[in-house]
Amino acid sequence: MDSKEQHALNYCMTLIVDNMNVMSVVDHLRVILTNEEVEIIKAIEISQNQRRELIDILRRKEKQQTPFKRLLRALSSDRVGQGWLANEIQAIYNQEDKVTEFGRVTNVLLSGAEIDDALQK
Repeated sequence: MDSKEQHALNYCMTLIVDNMNVMSVVDHLRVILTNEEVEIIKAIEISQNQRRELIDILRRKEKQQTPFKRLLRALSSDRVGQGWLANEIQAIYNQEDKVTEFGRVTNVLLSGAEIDDALQK
């Protein structure tokens, strides 16, 4: 999982921990979760801690397994029915793109301003 995806999950962690239907999501993610990982999650008695563990497991997954996209699809599925949570996470992910682009544009503008200053001297 890349840093932007991890940032979006970190930012939304309170929403995830308080609201995610963890076992429905786990069932949906069995294609990338090992039996051992599923058993670890099931063995945790407190549901908030199950949710944290699932997110920690997904963070450790290789990018090729697309854990972030699969999580969003699982949340949006009819079976889980938490598209609103997927939308919140996606919005933060998209916002990160805008912040990155803003920073790039700002740097370009500042570079242009420095050139203008140098020409005026």
